[in-house]
Amino acid sequence: MLGHHVVEGDVEVILKATGEHRCGNSGPVPIYEVLVPTLEKPEGINPCAGEAYVPGPEETCQDPTQLHGRAIAVPGAWDRTGVYHKERDGKQVFTLSCMTGIAAKCVNWGYPPWGQHGQATVSDYFAACTQAARAEYTRGRSYTCQGTLIDVYDRLAIEQPDNTNLDLKIEAAWGKDGLICMGAPRFAACEAEVQSLPDCDEKQLSWSNRANWPPDVLLVTRSTNANATQTGACPKSKALCTSSREAVSP
Repeated sequence: MLGHHVVEGDVEVILKATGEHRCGNSGPVPIYEVLVPTLEKPEGINPCAGEAYVPGPEETCQDPTQLHGRAIAVPGAWDRTGVYHKERDGKQVFTLSCMTGIAAKCVNWGYPPWGQHGQATVSDYFAACTQAARAEYTRGRSYTCQGTLIDVYDRLAIEQPDNTNLDLKIEAAWGKDGLICMGAPRFAACEAEVQSLPDCDEKQLSWSNRANWPPDVLLVTRSTNANATQTGACPKSKALCTSSREAVSP
């Protein structure tokens, strides 16, 4: 799996180390050019080619172009139902995530699955982040489009709220197993999809009250609820994801 590109079956993959990514909150992370050889192009095709990396506001990238079309290796892999596995058939597995992919974003935001923050391990926060970033209101299905504005803050204060955008309201709270409660979906057209989900208490889940969050809540996402696809439909598939309101995720 490469970011949002899924490679079917067994394939040969060539990894070329191209340096270290130091823009995010996780320290230096090795970056690679990934090449998949084909009959037509035995030297390999880069599945991440054309993927331009846009740093979040908290990142300090002197030259983000070095990350265009690049990938990182993340322990574990997801099956088609959206379930994360550290092993498969008794063997350890890993995901190659394009820098624009969800797994790489969560590493950039400070949730590397191999990481520590003080005395706390970050692997559960990584699991929560990958589902939050995809707006996985139901397991295995994303309800967002790439580039939709969200704000993330967490129990450990790795990510802190953006107080400059007063339009943002709580979207949802997330734990290691996914969604815990809903405020308002990122796309208003998805309201009907989330009516049966438990409501979030905005005051209880405020940043200032994080010491009193329910124990299973690891992070909270905020958005505007004013996002819309061109057709006005809830973005339950990529085909609907030509958004009329584009912004860069943090």
